[in-house]
Amino acid sequence: MPPLLRALLTDLKAAALIGLPDTVYTALEALRGLPEADLPTSALLPLGRALTPLPADELRSLAQDADPVIRALAAAALGEQFALGKNITPADLTVPASDPSPEVRLTLAGGLTGVHGGAAPSKDFLPLADRWLATTTPALLHTGLLLLPHTHPAPEKLTALLTPLHTLAEHDLRDTLLETLTALAQTGHTGTLLNLLDHWAAQPDPNIWLITRALSANWASGHSPQAIAILQKLADNAGPLRAVRRAMERHKRNE
Repeated sequence: MPPLLRALLTDLKAAALIGLPDTVYTALEALRGLPEADLPTSALLPLGRALTPLPADELRSLAQDADPVIRALAAAALGEQFALGKNITPADLTVPASDPSPEVRLTLAGGLTGVHGGAAPSKDFLPLADRWLATTTPALLHTGLLLLPHTHPAPEKLTALLTPLHTLAEHDLRDTLLETLTALAQTGHTGTLLNLLDHWAAQPDPNIWLITRALSANWASGHSPQAIAILQKLADNAGPLRAVRRAMERHKRNE
């Protein structure tokens, strides 16, 4: 973190611990005045976690600030308070989870899951992910997908959550879904994901981009026989498209 941001982080930590509204306001005003280039997205989570000692009501107010940077910081602190079992409800988190700024949603997910410095969280966030993935709101779907790899669903629950999502049309959501599939594979859900991809390949209008990209990821290289069978089903269903053929050739080289 650059020296300027380290100094601001120190000021935020001190202001939050002191708890005086004017002190917090002064520290946040210094952040508002920073050019966008001086405040990378990667800095939002540690800056936001510095606000975790603030009262929940103050964080709820900051989560509706006009400045997305301030909202992102509040989202990180609200997420961390929820993970620590403080007086934060799922309804409180719906505000940042549905925020129009993707940085706010990313920082909320980081606050929720990063309390233990990257270790496995002590709280199961499956009810939150379930709540947000059950909607049709793109922002909530995005946040739910970010959270899903940090949950502990049974195979049938994971299948139920993911099955409808292959129809997602927004590019950002589709990219996040692909990243989520990769993260889930890395946490031991490969069998469930292969069954899911097989199901998607048989749909009347299969998402060719998603299925071929998922099966071209590193996690699928150890499951080439299953991947080839899925890709053959996709080719039979949608035609011998170039993306399908290339993914199949990649797996045949692994056999």
